[in-house]
Amino acid sequence: MTNVLQSLYTAKERDRGISKLAIEFYPNWIEFILKKGILPGPKEEIWNYQLGSGWSGLGMDIAQIRELIQKGQKPVQVHFSEGKGGPADQVLSAFFQELKAGGGLSELSDHLPENSEGAPFLAFSSTGAPRNYYKALPSGLEWSPFLSLLRSLGNGNTSLSPESQHRLWDLKRPLTIQVLITASCPFCAQVVGLVNQVAAAGAQVRAWIIDLDLFPDYIQRYRPKTAPTTILEEEIVLTGLIQEEELVEWLIRLDSNDYLDRLYRNYLMEKRMDEAWKRLLHHPQDLPVIAGLIRDEAFSIKLGAMALLEQVVDEAPHLHEALFEALAPLLEDPSDLVVGDGAYLLGLLPDPRKIPLLQALLSHDNPEIAEAAREGLTT
Repeated sequence: MTNVLQSLYTAKERDRGISKLAIEFYPNWIEFILKKGILPGPKEEIWNYQLGSGWSGLGMDIAQIRELIQKGQKPVQVHFSEGKGGPADQVLSAFFQELKAGGGLSELSDHLPENSEGAPFLAFSSTGAPRNYYKALPSGLEWSPFLSLLRSLGNGNTSLSPESQHRLWDLKRPLTIQVLITASCPFCAQVVGLVNQVAAAGAQVRAWIIDLDLFPDYIQRYRPKTAPTTILEEEIVLTGLIQEEELVEWLIRLDSNDYLDRLYRNYLMEKRMDEAWKRLLHHPQDLPVIAGLIRDEAFSIKLGAMALLEQVVDEAPHLHEALFEALAPLLEDPSDLVVGDGAYLLGLLPDPRKIPLLQALLSHDNPEIAEAAREGLTT
């Protein structure tokens, strides 16, 4: 495959030094490529500049990828999830084709991302489901951490300390890291490199590298004050440089039940039910934490937890199995109130596994629990 970028030009446009892609989709193309460091001189030189250098003009030596792949012990795979068209799709699609043709990466066929909500994006993996996602073109300073990622995927090693790798491997819940970068940021590459290595080392971590030049909608979504901005689980926002120990410690905190307990407690106390519901839909593994809040002495928290779990019954049938697993332990609680609430919620589920559990409560000493079980068996 010849230079992919050159194929985007018409003869007339090439004479002017502007790509067809730029004319159609980038009204601010001059600013964009200046940020990317393509031009050595002032803006006026753009009209005489030829992008015939292609990827190398962006500081991206595709041949280096092929060398890494040949030295690696594992195959490195790439997947492109197409969006709705536009500049980002064009850029990432072209890079995807070049990664396969010039870089020697194979196309991912198994363990595809479960949804394309964040499309367009590139996903990278060696074995299993991808954990590293790019909504960015790794040009300029970003090229080095990108190569380091491919090297880690290919040989199964990361640059993290053994202690960090061990702690990351013990994470129990899926955690998402987003790094918002810009082309003019001198420190973004360092943070991108760290986050990429964390995702490569931790089976539960997903890393998203997002270029705000390509995806300006993320500026409106998160209102970053500087770059890089690192967002953990849509909850924790870190700015600037991050140390390895700091990032790993944050992930350990986010993985703990104590953190989630406080998070949902705040949601319910402040009556932010929509936020609690949105998070739960994206993190169904939080269901045991919410079920545990039924034990809370504060009536507002207990009532809010009950409402959330009833909403799962009514609106999220795909979570019914997980909800059953979260509710069943409540029937063993020493508090009759908790047992009664658990029996009531289990009774709402169309799950046959509830039958023996509720039948065992029909002879309970507390008549309210027995009645809740009886009603649940008729649902």
